[in-house]
Amino acid sequence: VLDGKRRPSGGMVRLGTGARPSIFAQQQNRLGQGRVIDVIWNKYPRMTELEVRSHLAKLGFRGDTVFKPCEALSGGELARLRFAEIVLERPNLLFLDEPTNHLDIYTRENLTEALMAYTGTLLLVTHDRHLMNSLACPILYLEDGKAVLYPSYDALMGRAAPVQAAQKAAELLAIDSPTGFTDRAAAWVQDAFGTLGFAAKKTAKGGVLIDLGGAESEEGALLLQAHTDTLGAMVAEVKANGRLRVTNLGGMRAENGETENVRVYTRGGKVYEGTLQLCNASVHVNGDYGKTERTFDTTEVLLDEAVTSADETRALGIETGDIVCFDPRTRVTASGYIKSRFLDDKLSVGILLGFAKYLRDENKQLPRRTYVHVTVYEEVGHGGAGSEPAGVTESISVDMGCVGDGLRCTERQVSICAKDS
Repeated sequence: VLDGKRRPSGGMVRLGTGARPSIFAQQQNRLGQGRVIDVIWNKYPRMTELEVRSHLAKLGFRGDTVFKPCEALSGGELARLRFAEIVLERPNLLFLDEPTNHLDIYTRENLTEALMAYTGTLLLVTHDRHLMNSLACPILYLEDGKAVLYPSYDALMGRAAPVQAAQKAAELLAIDSPTGFTDRAAAWVQDAFGTLGFAAKKTAKGGVLIDLGGAESEEGALLLQAHTDTLGAMVAEVKANGRLRVTNLGGMRAENGETENVRVYTRGGKVYEGTLQLCNASVHVNGDYGKTERTFDTTEVLLDEAVTSADETRALGIETGDIVCFDPRTRVTASGYIKSRFLDDKLSVGILLGFAKYLRDENKQLPRRTYVHVTVYEEVGHGGAGSEPAGVTESISVDMGCVGDGLRCTERQVSICAKDS
């Protein structure tokens, strides 16, 4: 489209006045163009043989190689021949499609230096990380039918971490894990860090300890902590009407859970669905609907099963002590926001996974030994107690930031808490 050989499917392509474009195509075709020396001499007949051979020598064509037939050239030689033409064309607008694919290291470095010194406009299509880093030019990144402009390659790479964080947080949010019911979530965390190549092991308390590596430092090791346990509930009573009275796990409140869908996990491995609702829940029947204080004594779980007595509910395998999990209702909006219950603190686990992916992808070494501790009892007050590796001198808790009156925190920034409530 840019060189005029194909018409655009929409809109138009028009070069500015005075533009002198040159194009480097990914696939070079020299059939029928004779010898290497002929390619240049036929385009620039006023050049002497000495001038042509001297010019080609700068691109690695020395001695009898200038008489080599174009059909016999390797991919790298074809690329160098095209660059020999481009230099003579003196373009002020340069289109390059994967220019380093077939080049040896020496030629690749020379090309990188030449492009760094180039003062014209450059449109580059490449997967060469070193080239992108060296040029430090804006990058138009195409993904999922969208085009996003990044100011540099580092900015593009930095994008991977938040994407990883959101994706992994959404996966983890799909795993029910209230305090005391965290084995599946902990196993997922261990596997997720292990897949990235980091040593991850279960702790005696059921959490996961990950070693991110790093240099030995006089400062000692750093411990980053997040938690994967959430709020939830437990069956406190199978009521005479077949419904369930529940008690909270952690700080779960009935007002916050009313009308939410729930899953009840039995000791026998079965899962039943239901809804937490006000006892006598119809506003058309209950005259005190708006006046009733919502507590776990005034609400109940209505099962999505045909049960009307305690015996019928117990026949399903449901008993006191079974775990009740609230639906997180996770979704990512078109504008990029992730909305869900229990972002506290599974999003933080996702963020730490994004950080680990960045370290792995960029082959970075941290300046001090760093561990990640994903705990499973934070919601009941003793998540980070124990399992601290030897040599740790500092611990940072990565958790939710409160938003409310009198606070400067927002949902779009990192907040450093000076004091917990």
